[in-house]
Amino acid sequence: MKRAALAALLALAGCGPSGEQQPQAPAPETPAAAQPAPLATKVAAKPDLAKCAPLAPIEAEGMERKAPLAVPARFASFAAADMDHVAVTTLGGAMLCADARYHDSARDFSTFAGERFFGYAWFGYEANGFQLFDRAGKGTALDTGAAPVFSPSGKRFASAEWSPSGFGALNAVLVMDVLPDTIREAARFEQLPELSANWRIERWRGEDCFELSAEIDEARQRFTMRRGPGGWAFAPAPQGCPAG
Repeated sequence: MKRAALAALLALAGCGPSGEQQPQAPAPETPAAAQPAPLATKVAAKPDLAKCAPLAPIEAEGMERKAPLAVPARFASFAAADMDHVAVTTLGGAMLCADARYHDSARDFSTFAGERFFGYAWFGYEANGFQLFDRAGKGTALDTGAAPVFSPSGKRFASAEWSPSGFGALNAVLVMDVLPDTIREAARFEQLPELSANWRIERWRGEDCFELSAEIDEARQRFTMRRGPGGWAFAPAPQGCPAG
């Protein structure tokens, strides 16, 4: 029954036959050569958390921590936290404030593309994700579910996070285009196999295809996201991305 259900789901996704989520292992670190070129920065003041918009109180069970998230000291020049927010200064001196009330703990604080991108993995009550800040232009904050993995040129990144319980912040495979002063969603695929878990991006093969995998029936199975004439498509791919 499980294998039949999986085949049916993949067919719905345009593919041929082929509990609660545990915290996802951090994505493989993107080699420096694959990072987008760092943008020029100007000296900006540290974030002023007092300027973040006040947020309404949440129920006691919605937050377990008793102190702000501990942002590592090496990021203190542009990132700070209080009980409700994580604030980040953009490369142009503006400020982004993200709601961190449901982030009970955080780890894997990282920068990407020099210091253009900043993010961290967070965990809360029956929830988890990866909060990412793009510090270019006016700045963008979004949750990518898992740490982004950049294409060889750095002009795209992808992330994957999904579970049957739906407690993750993304619950999809996401592809984003990296533009000079912002980011733009290129694809989002949500019809992933119901019996799958622990998704991860394995590697990019050029700019238009990347390989990913998930645990299904106690075995890790491989898939691809590939850009073609009709846009991005998801499919089972035991051999990975096509050559060439």
